Amino acid sequence: MYTKKNAVAISDADRRVWELLTDVPKLGILPAWGCAILNFFFSGFGTILSGFLVHGVYNKTQMFAGFCQLLTSVYLIGWIMSLYWGYKIVEKASKTDESKKLLTPG
Repeated sequence: MYTKKNAVAISDADRRVWELLTDVPKLGILPAWGCAILNFFFSGFGTILSGFLVHGVYNKTQMFAGFCQLLTSVYLIGWIMSLYWGYKIVEKASKTDESKKLLTPG
């Protein structure tokens, strides 16, 4: 009974780790596309670069995720995750007000 109950339970610590890993940095639209393209051709490098492009502090979580993508790209898992991270970076960048100003004329 204990194992069945705790196997599906998600603790606050698990949620926090998941938020840290899936929260990509907020970049401008052009650097975001650059990181996504870099992730397509060189798995993990765009994610690592996005960790350096954050204003104020370096995002060590993204750098670590990019390094893991780089190491596991031999097995194609890292390359697929790298594509997903590139998509998430562009998606978050396109939601910012700053990037919408760059895309609209006038």
